[in-house]
Amino acid sequence: MEKKEKIARALKEERNRLTKMMQERHLSLVLAESCTGGALANHITNDDMAGYLLLSIIAYDPWVKVSVLGLPQYIIDTYGLYSSQTAVGMALAGLIKVPKAYICGASTGIIGRKDRNDPDKKRGEVYLAVAMKEGFTKYRIVVGKYFLEKKKGEKRSKIKKRAGVELFKLIQKVVLEPSFGSTIESDNLIPRLYKNMEVALKPAKE
Repeated sequence: MEKKEKIARALKEERNRLTKMMQERHLSLVLAESCTGGALANHITNDDMAGYLLLSIIAYDPWVKVSVLGLPQYIIDTYGLYSSQTAVGMALAGLIKVPKAYICGASTGIIGRKDRNDPDKKRGEVYLAVAMKEGFTKYRIVVGKYFLEKKKGEKRSKIKKRAGVELFKLIQKVVLEPSFGSTIESDNLIPRLYKNMEVALKPAKE
């Protein structure tokens, strides 16, 4: 019970910090949720001061990621559903979808049973990404890979709460630390934006 309360308390604290920051800076947020299934938007809207959240898309199915959210199909085909590129691509797609938004947070990963189509990924392996506008054609992107299942057979709801804590922290860090993350530009061409994202996320050569 104590551990459960600790996670819930941490989630509430991070949400409150996020809300305060977003309001003080007059920022707006979009969420593109896959594995968290709308839980993060739910946590934000549990607060009366959640007007900074413009939209939350539950892009659980690959078809929804592509046809509704606007993620290019080739990103999924090339990197898989559970990858840094897909997470960041979802975050960028959210900003493109809602031009009024300033920041988009996204989640993808495996919270339930292992996916037979991607057996190398472990349960609790989650990718969280943030994209933030820095101009008409400039964006800052950040992505993190997390292992959020602390013990075998843990409930999905607990893993989602951990994801919420981490994403809310990540959003705050992107806003408060101007040098955090990678900056990409698109020259107003959306396909080029995703290509520049791929370049930014390539691992450095040893």
